[in-house]
Amino acid sequence: MAGAKKKNSRRGAQRKKSNSSIPKARIVGGLIACVGLLAGVVWLSKLPSPVQGESDTSTTPETVEVEQSTPDEVNEPTVVEIEYDFYDSLPTDEVVVDVEVARQNAGPQDFEYHLQAASFRSETDAERARAELLLKGLSVSIRTVQDSQGRDWHRIMVGPYSRYGTMDEARRTLIENGMTPLVFKREVEDVSE
Repeated sequence: MAGAKKKNSRRGAQRKKSNSSIPKARIVGGLIACVGLLAGVVWLSKLPSPVQGESDTSTTPETVEVEQSTPDEVNEPTVVEIEYDFYDSLPTDEVVVDVEVARQNAGPQDFEYHLQAASFRSETDAERARAELLLKGLSVSIRTVQDSQGRDWHRIMVGPYSRYGTMDEARRTLIENGMTPLVFKREVEDVSE
């Protein structure tokens, strides 16, 4: 067996050695960071430095300097004192509102709120949902409409409500029961004609 080839004693994967020990991306990133830092230092050095002894007028809201000038006079700053007394007067003041006058001025609302609780293709599903909502104490009706393709949809409508607060209570009840209601604000139809 003198003529047999010698087997490689190293087994497994071998790594290729790269030409450089630092990847090019790190070099580029470092250069960008250095340039950004240098630009920031240059920008900060160009900002005007604050003058010592000069007070900041924005920290004292009671004192305001106003410059008045005419073409022939020299500009001299004048100090105007502003006193705010509403901090003292608001806690002691009381506003009285006449409820009857407010109600008369409010006038009748020309709109009402409706909620669409759900919409079903099947009339039996709509009736089942209507019965569940009636047991919750809500005013419920079913409106049947047709879509653009002539298919019937049965909408579960809750309301009408003349006040936002009562509509919002009904909306919260629907949300608590897993529904996502739609709110409609419609004009009131005049039935006196």
